Amino acid sequence: MAAASGLTLVPEGNLNPMETTTLGTGELMMHALSGGCTRVLIGIGGSATNDGGIGFGLRAFCNAELRNGIELVLHETDIEESMRSSVLVITGEGRIDRQTGCGKVPVGVARLAKKYGLPVIAIAGSIGEGTEDLYKCGIDAIVCTTDAPMKLSEAMIRAPELIENAALRTWKLLQVRL
Repeated sequence: MAAASGLTLVPEGNLNPMETTTLGTGELMMHALSGGCTRVLIGIGGSATNDGGIGFGLRAFCNAELRNGIELVLHETDIEESMRSSVLVITGEGRIDRQTGCGKVPVGVARLAKKYGLPVIAIAGSIGEGTEDLYKCGIDAIVCTTDAPMKLSEAMIRAPELIENAALRTWKLLQVRL
């Protein structure tokens, strides 16, 4: 939903969940179904709307199944197969903070990685409060992409460059021999 009805699509001055809708998500669903799609996966989260009941609406009218988001993502991507032959796991999130521990991707990935004894590095656009608890959830290190103070809009525009630079800094740190 975030890609079609998400916070990043709403201008800063219009962030009012009482006035935004999930119309874009519905339009994408209709387009997919009219094109012959028989299975639709919808991640309910990160939307700029107050349509909290959409999951139950989909369940009632579309025979939808409600599942934990991270479990579904891990299953659908078959990431566990890749972890079996890995030596390091790098995951990420736009902003990593105490909410990350509440079922978001980095912690879900980290918990699965620990099943195989793998170290986990999380790369994030910004680091908020409460990250110390994430180390207990399997994340071994957190690296921020931003390398100087900047507005969110600048960080979003420069995201590919910032992520690449953070990955390079991380790689250089991994090469350090103590």
